[in-house]
Amino acid sequence: MSLEVKGLCKSYGDKMVVDHISFTMEKPGVYALLGTNGAGKSTTIRMMLGILEKDEGVALWNGKDLNFDNCRIGYLAEERGLYQKYSLLDQIRYFGRLRGVTGKVLEDRISMLSERLKLDEYLFPEKFAREEAAKNASKEEVSKPKRGRTIQKKVKPKLADQL
Repeated sequence: MSLEVKGLCKSYGDKMVVDHISFTMEKPGVYALLGTNGAGKSTTIRMMLGILEKDEGVALWNGKDLNFDNCRIGYLAEERGLYQKYSLLDQIRYFGRLRGVTGKVLEDRISMLSERLKLDEYLFPEKFAREEAAKNASKEEVSKPKRGRTIQKKVKPKLADQL
């Protein structure tokens, strides 16, 4: 498995926000794009995935163009992306069912993810009121179920923006 980014560029008018970035990730692992606010990290990820049109450059997954049309990709965006009126547990169940995971398999997967991501206090009624809407959760609390949603996908690669 390899991810190769060559010469990605993006500008808005006269402002260059990503300037010929190139890198290769040849081994499985956890990698990070580091930079200050506004440095172009999210823009780079969105260009890699084909969500945002690139001015120049390519992003390749195992030698093939990396984008949503030809590759199963798990992507965790920075935005909240949660339904404000529903509990975090209900939302994870909902997204699991959308992917065809139901019943005991879904509940077992939620339990595993809850333990792995330390979500118990946010997902289960005895520790966190089930009626608690996502709108009352902090950015950190919201990001944990989103991570669970992304990890739940049986796809590679998985890309995250602002974990």
